[in-house]
Amino acid sequence: MSKRLSLKAMQERLALRLQEAKDQGMSAVWLGVEVAQRHFLLPLVQAGEILPWSAPHPVPYTQPWYGGVINHRGELSGLIDLAAFLAAEGALPALAPADQRLSHDARLVGLNAALGVPAVLWVDRLAGLHSPGQFVHAEPAGHQAPAWEGQRLTDNAQRVWQEIDLIGLTSHPAFLHVAA
Repeated sequence: MSKRLSLKAMQERLALRLQEAKDQGMSAVWLGVEVAQRHFLLPLVQAGEILPWSAPHPVPYTQPWYGGVINHRGELSGLIDLAAFLAAEGALPALAPADQRLSHDARLVGLNAALGVPAVLWVDRLAGLHSPGQFVHAEPAGHQAPAWEGQRLTDNAQRVWQEIDLIGLTSHPAFLHVAA
């Protein structure tokens, strides 16, 4: 019951912050998340619902980053361990096993239904809503960067944030190939 109350409180705070940003003329563009102690930005228009951690039902013979499936509101969604996927793609160093990385701050970020991929991304922690005005430097993705890698932004505290284009991610061949 307490998990439901805390999730409800978090969703209410998020809705309030979105309304405040709208009222002040600010436009939040990204949802900030932390994965393996790195900062990432997910475009709000490509992201879906934020869910509390839910243990997936394992699916045999899949990639190590494919956590299994969860049932949310009667729909099955594939659970993608974003840290493990990024490590497999060489974007992050090797990681500890998933059960050692799971914390009470873990959340699942759904993909927008318009993307046509019923999946949720496991992130270690939510890091708020972000707008372009919060960043002091932007660097475009390199020519050799994968399709999911967006621009790299630096905030006032000199933290580097990597944008993840969820459209590019969901069309990336490695992401679509979950079979081991």
